[in-house]
Amino acid sequence: MHPDILTAYAPRVFGYAVRRTETLHEAEELSQEILFTALCALPGLRNETRFEPWLWGVADNVTKAFRRKCARRRALYSYDALDENTLSEEPEYFAREEQEAEYAALRREVAMLSRGYRDILVLHYFDGLSVDTISETLSIPRGTVTWRLSEGRKKVKKGLDSPMNETALYPKAMHIGIFGSADYDGKTRPYPSEFIRDALAQNILLSSYETPRSVEDLAHLCGVPAYYIEDRVRDLVAREAMTAHKNSTYQTDFPILSDKHSDDLSSASRTALTPLVPAFCDAFNAIAREAAEIPFYRAGYGDDALYFLCMVMAFSVFREKFCTHMPPPLRTKKDGFAWSYFGTTETHPFPQASFNISANCGSRGTYRHMVWWNFAGIGKQRDMMYDYEINVCEDILLRGTTEDRDSCAIAIRDGYVKREDDGTLTVLVPAMTCAQKDAFDAIARRHLAPIADSYNAAVGQIRTGYRKLFPTHTADAAENFCGGMFFGLLHMITALGQELGHIPAAPEGMGCDVMVQMRGE
Repeated sequence: MHPDILTAYAPRVFGYAVRRTETLHEAEELSQEILFTALCALPGLRNETRFEPWLWGVADNVTKAFRRKCARRRALYSYDALDENTLSEEPEYFAREEQEAEYAALRREVAMLSRGYRDILVLHYFDGLSVDTISETLSIPRGTVTWRLSEGRKKVKKGLDSPMNETALYPKAMHIGIFGSADYDGKTRPYPSEFIRDALAQNILLSSYETPRSVEDLAHLCGVPAYYIEDRVRDLVAREAMTAHKNSTYQTDFPILSDKHSDDLSSASRTALTPLVPAFCDAFNAIAREAAEIPFYRAGYGDDALYFLCMVMAFSVFREKFCTHMPPPLRTKKDGFAWSYFGTTETHPFPQASFNISANCGSRGTYRHMVWWNFAGIGKQRDMMYDYEINVCEDILLRGTTEDRDSCAIAIRDGYVKREDDGTLTVLVPAMTCAQKDAFDAIARRHLAPIADSYNAAVGQIRTGYRKLFPTHTADAAENFCGGMFFGLLHMITALGQELGHIPAAPEGMGCDVMVQMRGE
């Protein structure tokens, strides 16, 4: 086919571009890209009778790529203030303005349709293509085109008759994180949640949490054209944050916490745990006294700091030995790790005690690093050590020095090692050998065993009510999330203990971590 045929179609291509862009400059750029792409691909067209469907198919593909490019270089909307001096008092001006407002509303509602309806309405009413030509262009049955035209008109009319949804006028925001087991550090290996924290993704996820939503529902709820929604939903499904249902609806696939969760947990845990606090405090005091006889490396910690370290280490032993509410395993993600997203819109979150363990697997070292925070007023003061930093600390503990100077410099920078004035190296993290940890565990088990049954009963009572606050489709992840409650409620135990005067205030700025030798190494 001769390339000159594209010249005859240039005005229609430009009109096509005008209706799919926001500025005249963009329309000119898009129409040029369509014609250039078609010119390059024209020699491959074998059936000349299908030229027109082929051309609009090329235009559709080029337009999708063009929109993505535009989306990256400008905001979704631009609101420009009208200059009052440009307004005319002529009646014709206001009539024209009213007509343009109606067209703008119509274009907005068409943009809110999912692609299956949107493409057909645009091709038929804006581009003037017949039902048969649309059927050939999109390679779908004629009857499907006719039905979608009818349904699309109904959807547009419904949208024109309805005011903009309040959620579109006041978009919401939430924090998104992950819990579970995975090899991310937020620096060289970003957390998966980093890729779904943009405002549009957050509002899609919030809007689809309680109820599955179609692309059109989400477009109206978020106040964003459907083609942006389609791209973002596709990405969220690929990143395992949403699930796609057979009826072309989508739903958020992880638990989201709100103020009702924090209020319920705070009230229920205070009621259930208050009677147990004196027994816990007596046990913590006895454990700290007896643990003082174990000759482990204290890293310069005073008795007050060691009290809190012994408390949280004992509670970790309590969880390992006596917990009857251990979380079920999480589903393994595509990256091979078992984790889940979680979201929160809480304005006053209920803090739960937390811990991390750097197991140092596969390295030459024989220690692991354990860090605790969010209990007794102790916030997180330490990051997890990298394996090479653990190894450097082990070298210094065993031999007083290390040959790994580069890793030692990093450990000094990160606050795990100190170089003294005389050049000697000091590890700033307490450490226990296997034998010392065994002795400590025995002490902890002996003093906490009498409280185990009553505490498990209290946790079960709290979990039962809390679990009901999550929708059923998040059952697995929510159950795992609740599984951390046995340890997490240490925050409430210590807060109540301090209110009742049984537990002192933690030293200001205190971190809480220890290195523990791994068995079998």
